[in-house]
Amino acid sequence: MTNVTFSYPSRPGVSILNGIDLHIKAGQTIGLVGPSGCGKSTLLHVMQRLYMHTGGKVTIDDVDIKDLSISWLRRQVGVVSQEPLLFNVSIGENISYGKAGATPMQIEEAARAANAYEFISNLPEGFNTLVGDGGAQLSATSALDSENEKEVQAALDRARIGRTTVIIAHRLSTIQSADVIVAMEKGKIVEMGSHSRLMERKGLYYKLVQKQTLGKKANETEFANFYRQSVKKRVSFNRQQIPSTGGGAGGGGAGVTLHAHVPQTFSTLSQAPPTTIRRSRAPSAKQMAQQGRTFTRKPTDYALMRVMSDMSIPPPTPKTPKFSPHNIFELDREEAIAAEREAAEKENVITKAPWRKMLQLSKPDWWLLLTGLAGFALFGVLLSALYVLFSEAVEIFSNIDRDEVIRQARLYSILYAVVGFVGLIINFVATYSLCIAADRLTTRLRQKSFETIMKQDMSFFDEPQNSVSILTGRLAIDTTEVNQYLKGPF
Repeated sequence: MTNVTFSYPSRPGVSILNGIDLHIKAGQTIGLVGPSGCGKSTLLHVMQRLYMHTGGKVTIDDVDIKDLSISWLRRQVGVVSQEPLLFNVSIGENISYGKAGATPMQIEEAARAANAYEFISNLPEGFNTLVGDGGAQLSATSALDSENEKEVQAALDRARIGRTTVIIAHRLSTIQSADVIVAMEKGKIVEMGSHSRLMERKGLYYKLVQKQTLGKKANETEFANFYRQSVKKRVSFNRQQIPSTGGGAGGGGAGVTLHAHVPQTFSTLSQAPPTTIRRSRAPSAKQMAQQGRTFTRKPTDYALMRVMSDMSIPPPTPKTPKFSPHNIFELDREEAIAAEREAAEKENVITKAPWRKMLQLSKPDWWLLLTGLAGFALFGVLLSALYVLFSEAVEIFSNIDRDEVIRQARLYSILYAVVGFVGLIINFVATYSLCIAADRLTTRLRQKSFETIMKQDMSFFDEPQNSVSILTGRLAIDTTEVNQYLKGPF
């Protein structure tokens, strides 16, 4: 890249990239760092020709990317985005989207390279397992512990071998081994070099590393303080509070005294060695996968189990008291499950539509509704009139006077035509009126619903039942059902 500049078409006056000069050798790993909005993502977009640079030159082996076939260029580039998108298809199909015309063998090889083949194979349907919209039915990282996470990172490191890699780093520790680290600020390259060299300069990269390190320590301290308070409240047992579990022939036994050690920092908390108790109560991710299940380990449960493992507590038995150290943490879980079940039952309750509110929203179009209802009422009267005319027309054939029969037949034919034409006009006006009223009501409902959604607190959107897809469906489908209900079969 030589003196590359870029501005988005929607904001031509704002320069995002300002004179970027960057040379990447084949097989190198380049790390891009910098504050938010400095142009890291835009630089990658220009490399992939998702956007054309407004100035300068971008070449691959001295060939301008403008002269390259865009389809060929895209086939040479693989992208791992920050938030991968999963479609509502099988795991195999999601993998195949990375390469057009991928064979089943290539899909399996890609899964092995990503260290995911064993996990996928242990699922009941294997590569045919549906992941749901956005991966809702199967979370790719829900069963990862620290060991699995290292394996995934190792798989990514292996995938970089023999390839030219450009990484946008948010966690600076992930690019310390990069060949070249590029620090950007305000669309310009401020400094570049290896990790050790940039740390010696104490420039932008050094400041970013220090800021992230200090922020991490502050978060760990705050996190550890929270868990210490939580543990102190929950683990407050002594001889009098914990009943004896019993042991000898006489049924007696010594009481249990707990000495809970609360770590001072989160790093100490997370590094506490697990004991046999923890392993027996917490199955590994691999065991969960073999059973066809996934789980999400909450930080609270993880930390508390670490503290429990530091205590000399014997394994639980069927006679373990309900309020023993083993069961005290299970009480909250049972209460949470009961609360979730109760919430699910409430969600399944179908609420009736408020007709009074619907009539109030339709008030501006009352004359259209009245016209439609009156029109269909008249149309019903016309149907009754047709039946009467039909019965009268049948009687004329009992007359022996031929001329009289012809005269009355012509009369009833004209009456049939008149009634049919009038019915056509009435039906058209009534249907048109109700359709217009229904469309206007649908527009109002969507506007009101959208306004209500936009006025909600952020916590509202954190609920699973209030996801973007569900709320969009309510705006698109629910209001349309009201529209179809008002229009009826017309």
